[in-house]
Amino acid sequence: MTALGDSDLTMVLIAYERLTDHGLALPLFATSPTANALHAAIPSAPGDPAAHISAFELYSTTEAQVLDASQFRSAVHGDIWIDVFIWRDKVHVGTRAELWESTGAYHGEMEYASPLSLLALAEGIDRSEAARCAAVAYEWLTRNWGISRADRWRVNSYLTRLARRDLVRRYSMVPKIVEVLGSMHLSQRQAILELRLPRIRDFRLDDLPELAFATKALGWQLEIVLEDLGQSATPIDDVAPARSLVMRLRHGRGRTQTQIPLRVVDHFFAGSRTLRDARTGRIRSMTLSRKAGEAPNTMKLQLPEIAEMADPVARFDRGDDGIMFVVHDASSTDGREIVKLLNEGMRDGSTRKTQRGATWWRVLPQTR
Repeated sequence: MTALGDSDLTMVLIAYERLTDHGLALPLFATSPTANALHAAIPSAPGDPAAHISAFELYSTTEAQVLDASQFRSAVHGDIWIDVFIWRDKVHVGTRAELWESTGAYHGEMEYASPLSLLALAEGIDRSEAARCAAVAYEWLTRNWGISRADRWRVNSYLTRLARRDLVRRYSMVPKIVEVLGSMHLSQRQAILELRLPRIRDFRLDDLPELAFATKALGWQLEIVLEDLGQSATPIDDVAPARSLVMRLRHGRGRTQTQIPLRVVDHFFAGSRTLRDARTGRIRSMTLSRKAGEAPNTMKLQLPEIAEMADPVARFDRGDDGIMFVVHDASSTDGREIVKLLNEGMRDGSTRKTQRGATWWRVLPQTR
């Protein structure tokens, strides 16, 4: 079943699914307050708090919790994004600006107990407040997880997220912007934040206002380094990123859910959260998953078809119109081919595993 994105159908936010004990939850919509089928909204720009709703897709879950009727919200394609936020088991519904206002009495408590949740709200409000909350989150991570992990979060998560957001906002219409995001790299040396981008155009600091502001708030200097792709500058249409990925999936909640490591999302998916089922054409969206008090480390993906599979495996292929995927049981003919590719990668080191070895993945050579 395809996503509901081209019609003027009014949807109603009636439920949510918890992603953590507190913080942002997944809002769930229906065609009416009494409808049984639930839908998840698809953002116009994944990860952007200023995103709009671009479509709705059917969402299968056994963990949905119904909102109080007084909190139901209507929404149509093109509306500003609506979130659900939980604190002290109290449910708040609204845009980021509305959530910031309704949770104001708890901000001091959030700074002490869950500054990452507070930062998620602040990023949709004001650059100065977001920078302040990021500093609070960094101090919290340093106290609880050590300075090394806090430093990695600040550069690889927080600042990288701002860079991606700026690039998508400025260059969303540039052909194959996904490849640009996949090639970018941030690193820090003393008081300099270095952003490396492919030399496909003259990127300027003015193109990156969120990242530039956050860097200045840290007392750092932002430098953009443009790198040649090969021996000389290459037009963006000729950029050739990795195009295929195979993966051994792990059953999650209800056996209909799996998790995609963030390093895979950042590398192969280049931060994109929207995938298309190659068999049905249905759109699936990944959602951020984190345990209470921890930095995010995976993306959650609902795949009802894997519930009956003993050992699900998948193949992801990048096309001109996005990333397509297909899922098989490892014992099937197509599944055995994916297992073979993963085993081949074990011999040459191209197959990677999560820490406990439950999820395997391999980016395939482009000649295959």
